[in-house]
Amino acid sequence: MGKFKKTFYFFTILVMSSCSILRGPIPATETSQVNGDADECEFWIDEKDPTKSLLIGNDKDENGALYLWDLNGKLVSKSETLNQPVGVDVRYAMELGNRKVDIAICALRSTNEIKIFEIDPQNRKLIDITTDKKILTNFTKDTYGI
Repeated sequence: MGKFKKTFYFFTILVMSSCSILRGPIPATETSQVNGDADECEFWIDEKDPTKSLLIGNDKDENGALYLWDLNGKLVSKSETLNQPVGVDVRYAMELGNRKVDIAICALRSTNEIKIFEIDPQNRKLIDITTDKKILTNFTKDTYGI
């Protein structure tokens, strides 16, 4: 092997090995911490004013909740206490009666049911619109994800 190839391979290996000690991507912002175990999140994009979009994330603890942060990572609001919420999903323009609303959905691992929340863009809060009869996931134990 020629001197050039040896030198090239040496520096390539040196650069690659040094990459493992780098921190990696540095976030532009971070959210505030949740009380328990943060797990999954989803963006809700405000189509009228994208700067008012929200990050909706869960705290999958027994006394967990869904949290709403603005794009700067500041906590805007939080749902009522939810027992082990897992998975977060957002759907746009869903029909609810005679109007269209954006919704956020999560599952509850503790009770094997699904919770549905209307996203209130004016007050930047979640409104629980789950039926009183509950929406079961058909998991016999430990529902996970949506």
